[in-house]
Amino acid sequence: EELVEIGRSTGVVVFNVIPDRNYTPGSPDRKLENLRQVVRLTEDLGLPLLGGTEMNSPGQKFVDDFGSEELAPLHPVFLRGSQILHAHSTLQRLAGLGYLSDWATAHFPDVASKNDFYAEFGEIFSPRGDQRLADSLDPEMGPGEVLACARKAVG
Repeated sequence: EELVEIGRSTGVVVFNVIPDRNYTPGSPDRKLENLRQVVRLTEDLGLPLLGGTEMNSPGQKFVDDFGSEELAPLHPVFLRGSQILHAHSTLQRLAGLGYLSDWATAHFPDVASKNDFYAEFGEIFSPRGDQRLADSLDPEMGPGEVLACARKAVG
């Protein structure tokens, strides 16, 4: 908790964890309980949670096994975090409407509504619609209009 709070005090708005390093597959243990506590903490604080592998050392998995008995219950939380990241990256790159943009600050009164918007965008939008979306986005649009453009761009 202390580490998360220190991060938040310096502007951190997302949390990353390497799930595979934080539990022992097939063995309920303290590391798995700690991972679950981190997930609960990030949910309580409204911090999108990203999961990634540690590919900088030999022998590490290419991807985490979110179908495993231990990680399957946490998959929706990690998926939502990935959707938020996808939306942020796309909207910032195409129109300056990313998660930390002035646009986001103006349109979302709280982190929950901001997370809901970016998660929905991330769920519905595919990069195959990048050009169509870029051609239709305008920073004057509201969130509903942006989502409508995303649907149309991939529809």
